[in-house]
Amino acid sequence: MGFYESTRATHRHRRGPIAAVRSAYFRSLDAVVVPGEAATDALVSMGVSRSRIVEGFNAVDVEFFHSQTNQERRLRGGSASNTVDFDFIYVGQFIERKNLESLLDALREVPEARLLLVGSGAHRTVLEERVLAWGLEHRVFFHPPVENRELPRLFARSRTLVLPSTEEVWGLVVNEGLAAGLSAIVSSAAGVAPSVVGMRGVLVADPHSAGLARAMRESLAASEAPIKSPEILRHTPVAFARQFARALELVQ
Repeated sequence: MGFYESTRATHRHRRGPIAAVRSAYFRSLDAVVVPGEAATDALVSMGVSRSRIVEGFNAVDVEFFHSQTNQERRLRGGSASNTVDFDFIYVGQFIERKNLESLLDALREVPEARLLLVGSGAHRTVLEERVLAWGLEHRVFFHPPVENRELPRLFARSRTLVLPSTEEVWGLVVNEGLAAGLSAIVSSAAGVAPSVVGMRGVLVADPHSAGLARAMRESLAASEAPIKSPEILRHTPVAFARQFARALELVQ
């Protein structure tokens, strides 16, 4: 039995001896657990039989983010969208593959929208320069990294999570944001995208500025905020663990 979480887009070796050995190894297993549809697609492309793939759903403590964010909203005096401080929130590293320059460029096409960038990284200075050069200093706000337990406080102040990455094996912050009742704009390059595309409030966008801007405008026009009883709540760590138990049954 094995576990595989990469996607075709994130494969480091797509041909040659390493790719051949990897494919042969996973084809030799009786069962492989994967965290979502994108990883299933990657294994099938290696020649692994679908009958040997046990697909789960990459999980976080969704109940924590759901309950704690709702509590923070109550402390703020309500749950309506007009109580938010930020139209969009990004949480993660400030590095090239996170594609934050394209996100800032997209924001230029969405007048008056406010963006909170939570994190740190090598691109911080570049991003600050872009904000000033594009006249976004009154609409873009930087916040240092926070522990997961502190995220509900920021989620309660926000409407839509954005993950604009050009490469992302999954993107657990999407699980966290959806559990908190936020809408989500998810890059089509993220492994999580095909697994959440049908959920309320989710928009999958091409990770370039025009695609992100279209999704941002559409998200702002949507009426439901925060989302009540989000579908992500059924994808718990316990539910994911059950898929490993299923896989063990295949190898016995």
